[in-house]
Amino acid sequence: MSVLTLPTAAGQMAAGPASPLFMPLRIGDIALRHRVVVGAWALRRALPPRGVPTPHMVSYYAQRATPGGMVVCEPVLVAPGDAFGRTPGLYAADQVNLWRDVTDAIHARGGYAVAHLCHPGALLSDRLAPLEAVLEDYRCAAENAGDAGFDAVELDAAPAALPASLIAGYASLPGLAVGGDGGRGLRLLADVVQALLGVWPARRVGVWLSALRPAVPMARQLADMDIAYLHAAAAEPAAMAQMRRVFAGPLVLAVPGQAVPAVLACGGGLADALSFGEAFLHEPDLVALLRQGRPLRLRRPAPQAGRRAVPR
Repeated sequence: MSVLTLPTAAGQMAAGPASPLFMPLRIGDIALRHRVVVGAWALRRALPPRGVPTPHMVSYYAQRATPGGMVVCEPVLVAPGDAFGRTPGLYAADQVNLWRDVTDAIHARGGYAVAHLCHPGALLSDRLAPLEAVLEDYRCAAENAGDAGFDAVELDAAPAALPASLIAGYASLPGLAVGGDGGRGLRLLADVVQALLGVWPARRVGVWLSALRPAVPMARQLADMDIAYLHAAAAEPAAMAQMRRVFAGPLVLAVPGQAVPAVLACGGGLADALSFGEAFLHEPDLVALLRQGRPLRLRRPAPQAGRRAVPR
């Protein structure tokens, strides 16, 4: 197991080839060659109004894929209703066909592609379909993810999305009384995950959640379902330790913005891998730079000769 240490210099981190970041790790059926994960980052470059993936997205993920590395693609909607703008979907045939270009590009670099399945939940609470329809949306999107060439799926269960917004009482769903009844909200989480497990084996299903309340009861519920991994937004070590106590599988910690850890040091057991969203946005070659132990500039640099810029 592994534990995180924090940087001593703001805006910099270094690792080197001997870092635990570059030890192999098995996440379910996926055998990673290193522990630097491309995290789901909302690019919002899909083609409106249907959220169709674009060539920019193909280039973006191709640049960041590495041999034996895991790429969690940006949030994809499981049904129509884009509350954010230019968010891609995975509920129609044309979307599936163009996502295949993205996954082919990731596979060509030796990487693994993960679909991050999202329903905006509280933001669209006045338009939520009945429970059975929502579960069918997830199931169909999971099938489409397989048709699009993804290697695994990850359920977005962070506070603003279903099902966590229901557990917290931020939204309501026809056919499910939530309010303060966290138990019934957790039942919804199980139902959604079960819908995914009807399509994918458990060892190719992960869940993204915040490490804040109600993450610990959610993690406990998911431990009983034997899913491949949890992917948690950054939290205090005490919160991560609580999650570790109730979920024995691999735990991936998402590193936000400028709060970038310097290295994964052996011995603590709080996280097994790190995922980066913003850091990969600015540094397509993040894995190579970490392996070389070079400091990183987390704000977008001016283009340099021999370095790839973020595609537009």
